Amino acid sequence: MNILIIAYSRYDGLKRLIECALHFDSHANIFVSMDGAKSDQILSLQGQMKDLIYSHLGLGAQIHYQFLEENNGVAAGVIKAIDWFFTQVDSGIILEDDLVVADGFFK
Repeated sequence: MNILIIAYSRYDGLKRLIECALHFDSHANIFVSMDGAKSDQILSLQGQMKDLIYSHLGLGAQIHYQFLEENNGVAAGVIKAIDWFFTQVDSGIILEDDLVVADGFFK
């Protein structure tokens, strides 16, 4: 299962989506794309989100990530994330870090 999570500043949302995907498929192919920060406060939060991603590496799942240096904004950041995702895989699920998925969503 290929999953793209488009992230920016929601640590809890990113954590919840990664854990839900791994609960359903411990070998999920997870991609995380994070737009660049607009402020030092967001930059600090993104550092915590990167640590979360790194902590899941090597635990069975394949986690790929793209951290954009500059803030591209909602439209361009999402387009860059989706373009990157589909250069890696042919199909998949696209989620944003503010979504809460139902228990059976990945089925």
